[in-house]
Amino acid sequence: MGESAATLNPYIIYSILGFNALLTTVLLGAVLRLMFLVGRLEGEVRGIHVLIAGLQEQINGLRVEFTARIDRLQEQVSNIQGELRHLHRRIDLVMRHRHDADTGSVVLTPTEPSPEPVAD
Repeated sequence: MGESAATLNPYIIYSILGFNALLTTVLLGAVLRLMFLVGRLEGEVRGIHVLIAGLQEQINGLRVEFTARIDRLQEQVSNIQGELRHLHRRIDLVMRHRHDADTGSVVLTPTEPSPEPVAD
């Protein structure tokens, strides 16, 4: 039994070694290709992280600008509300009127009745 293993044909041994060399070369090529792809993907991920950081800065800037615009808008709305209240009071004054039957003219009635003159 020991002799049959020792008398193996050298061409079979060379073919096994050649196959192993080819297989190792193919596997080495695949590993190098995967290393190249992983490196490229890593670069793309870093680039995406940079883009995301830039977008976050832009969003923060827009948030600050948006908050400032909302504050200005609230101030303007408050001013308009005040002007509307003032206008409403003036319209109330104009709406309180009567028509003089003799002359047909419009007489504004005061909000508080004027005191009657006291005869001396």
